[in-house]
Amino acid sequence: MEYVIVTARLEDVTNVITTGRSPQTSFNATIEGRRYCGLDIGGRPSLKSGMTVTAALRRANDWYSLAGWMNHESGEVEGITPPELSLFSAYAMLIAAASAFKAFLDHGEFAASAFMLVALFGLVAADLMLSSKTSWDVQKQLRSNCATFSDPR
Repeated sequence: MEYVIVTARLEDVTNVITTGRSPQTSFNATIEGRRYCGLDIGGRPSLKSGMTVTAALRRANDWYSLAGWMNHESGEVEGITPPELSLFSAYAMLIAAASAFKAFLDHGEFAASAFMLVALFGLVAADLMLSSKTSWDVQKQLRSNCATFSDPR
């Protein structure tokens, strides 16, 4: 997917709230003179008034479609699950699916419930692989548009 890449300054950042085990951060900000309430970004990004970011938007001029950004101060890509983590989790789910499949075959039975368990592991693995691909795409597009930043890792 091609993202719309824009560079903007976040002003008057307020009501920063981070929730959930896989954190999601909601906040209000003024961007290019327009006030946005309830913007969402994944993770726990550093948010402060006056910061400049290069953002990946799914739709042009729609900050509610924010996929992630590169923080100009730190050079970090924020708001995405690290692609390596998603890919590692997907491989773990595929190994679990293969192990469950083998265990059911070793017992000589392969009931509908066993099929559902293996299918569930497979679907979760597919979802994680798609998440990893999305994260790679966002990261690649942001880094190619911000070539002046070095990767601090």
